Amino acid sequence: MSEQGKLNVLYFEDDLANAQLVCDYLQQHHHQVWHYPEYPKGGIAAIRDSMRGVADIVIMDVNMPTMDGYQLCQLLRQELLTDQCGVIFTSVLILD
Repeated sequence: MSEQGKLNVLYFEDDLANAQLVCDYLQQHHHQVWHYPEYPKGGIAAIRDSMRGVADIVIMDVNMPTMDGYQLCQLLRQELLTDQCGVIFTSVLILD
């Protein structure tokens, strides 16, 4: 964890309205957030280059373009995340 309980949050959400709400909330509470609407074209290297330090937690949408959250989580676990990093999956399911 970062200094004074501040978290480094890696956030994957393709719905920009939802992403803005979550990012605003986390930043108001002094957490550092790196938001991606999809898996970046530069891959893991692009994520690693943009972050300062390691992620303390990952929040990710299950249904995203190009790669779903489960596939992305597996890749992040293999290539980027520490064993201490938690992952939270989110999803919006609309029933008719």
